[in-house]
Amino acid sequence: MASLRHGLEEPGDEQDIRLVVDTIPTLAWSAGPDGSADFFNQRWLDYTGLSAEQALGSGWQVAIHPHDLNDLVDYWRRVVASGQPDEIEGRLRRSDGVYGWFLFRATPSLDENGRVVKWYGTNTDIDDRKRAEQVLAVQNTRLQLLLQLTKRITSNLELREVLRSVSATVRKAMHADAAGVAFFDEVSDKCRIYALDFPDAKGFVKEEIVVTPGLAFKRAWESSKPVIVNTNDPEELGPEIYALVVAEDLNGHCLIPLVSRGRTVGVLIVARKLEGSFTSEDVDFLSEASGQIAIAIENCLAYGEIVELKEKLAQVVDTIPTLAWSAGPDGSADFFNQRWLDYTGVSAKQALGSGWEVAIHPDDLPRMLERFRQALNSVRPLEVEGRFRRFDGEFRWFLFRASPLCDECGKVVKWYGTNTDIEDRKRAEDALRSHEQNLRLLVDTIPGHVVTTTPAGEIELLNRRVLEYFDKTPEELANWQTSDAIHPDDLLLTIAALTRSTQTGEPYEVEHRLRRADGAYRWFHTRGLALRDKEGRIVRWYLLPIDVDDRRRAEEALRKSEERWRSVFENSAIGVALTDLNGRFLATNHVYQTMVGYTEEELRALCLLDVTHEDYREANWALITELLEGKRRQFQIEKKYRRKDGSSIWVSNNVSLVPGTERVPRFIMALSEDITQRKLAEEALQRSEAYLAEAQKLTHNFLARR
Repeated sequence: MASLRHGLEEPGDEQDIRLVVDTIPTLAWSAGPDGSADFFNQRWLDYTGLSAEQALGSGWQVAIHPHDLNDLVDYWRRVVASGQPDEIEGRLRRSDGVYGWFLFRATPSLDENGRVVKWYGTNTDIDDRKRAEQVLAVQNTRLQLLLQLTKRITSNLELREVLRSVSATVRKAMHADAAGVAFFDEVSDKCRIYALDFPDAKGFVKEEIVVTPGLAFKRAWESSKPVIVNTNDPEELGPEIYALVVAEDLNGHCLIPLVSRGRTVGVLIVARKLEGSFTSEDVDFLSEASGQIAIAIENCLAYGEIVELKEKLAQVVDTIPTLAWSAGPDGSADFFNQRWLDYTGVSAKQALGSGWEVAIHPDDLPRMLERFRQALNSVRPLEVEGRFRRFDGEFRWFLFRASPLCDECGKVVKWYGTNTDIEDRKRAEDALRSHEQNLRLLVDTIPGHVVTTTPAGEIELLNRRVLEYFDKTPEELANWQTSDAIHPDDLLLTIAALTRSTQTGEPYEVEHRLRRADGAYRWFHTRGLALRDKEGRIVRWYLLPIDVDDRRRAEEALRKSEERWRSVFENSAIGVALTDLNGRFLATNHVYQTMVGYTEEELRALCLLDVTHEDYREANWALITELLEGKRRQFQIEKKYRRKDGSSIWVSNNVSLVPGTERVPRFIMALSEDITQRKLAEEALQRSEAYLAEAQKLTHNFLARR
């Protein structure tokens, strides 16, 4: 799974797995052992609108509701630390910016030693269920409130009619000229006269008038305290209201906030044509009645919402893309939505109570019933997997989830549940599990050592050959820094190299001695490369230790051989010159340098023919050509060298071609001996012999003439 970021390391089965994971009807993801996300299926990406690069690592957190983020991150850290499967609910942002409730579930995949090697998770949409629970909670609360207030509130639940009746009653009881109820919109800073009783109105003040309120109205609304305006004041009433009441000859006003449960829901306005006509007794009476009026407002609003919510809830429950049901406090089923009934082919009458059990696979039923009983006794949410029978008789794997709805005392009043098809997920998990086992088998059969580590360098996996080499368990080798696995002289170097690589991301490369099971240390060349996600973050290190002990021994032998050769080269009594195949000097010893009068640096800029006397160059190069063509193994030539000062010396050159190695190409070696003195002696002898021959000839001629 390391490369399931949106692609797999190999085609074939992996591509089939990717297709399955991308098409399962749920949001799926995976993460490394450290909790860093490394894969999201296409449904997850499509739902959130994030790209794979944005979501990997901890990038997915941008899709979590800000109010849920801290709790969810803390939960994920606890789950990763515990290594145990778990779940949590939170809100996930859809691609259009809307947040929906999801169940976040994570399950670890363990290796044979029980260590987490991968996390697999799903995000299951529970928004409809959450909304249904919230709606039902509000519905129950409001129904209870209606029951408590039935005796004090009129049976008419149409808000406008109730408030008109309230306004008429108040106007008559207060002997006022007008009475009404106004609502305030804090966003628009406008108030609206919702209900009005004003028999003698001239038509200026009427229902549905929307105006900017004055200071008196705002003071009553914000302070939840009555306000009396005994004379018309534009500032207190507001310019618009002032103009209207003047036109209606209304001159005294009493504003009573309608407060329910600490919240102002409206303002009762009572007006008289007579100035200064409202007394403290009027205010007390209206304040006493205001509580009932406020309850009436909320009662009517709640009733209207309840009717609407019931209609919507019935539609939602039957149309949500999942199988939903409910049960009483004792677990006896009392409702199944239409999708549940259609899927199972069981009628509502057959399924009620415990009739639904006929749709559960016989092998799973005892286990599931026991889990359900445990949930009922503990009053905790239920989550269990089992096989569920479709109407055609086929069994598919489902996730059965149930949550209790409790009253204010904590007593269960209802259980709500869903059945989610996870057949594709189960098959994908089986396929992935099989694939990981195959990968492990492949790694264990590789004829070499393989090690993987976390981004921080902590050992994750050791293949079988590594374990056999050290004859130690993975747990023992996890503490390699404090064990004898690495030669003490190489330990600090190894730690430094690994630290540098994990900090910089540069390839890891080091040669060190590793202790074999029999106690012998052998040289290994270990190279490590980082695996990165699409955002460039390191998610894993792959290390390949290669046994180079034989090579190291050969190199050591070669080094000693080269040292001996260097000693012979430098201390030879004759001149030694090494050239490339073009005759350019590669190295010369001190004797040779003295012989030609050049320094070693100067000779490196020359070739063999540059120091050869012009009379011998052509013949000398012809011999070298035969040597390179394999016609000769070596040759010997006496010739003259042209020294740096222009003088000439005689040398005897013994030249051979030295075969190359893997590290060193072929080169020419010339052994040069200064024979100038010998040549001069030979020339002197030749002259002497010539003189003697001439003398003998002259003597012979002389004697012949006598």
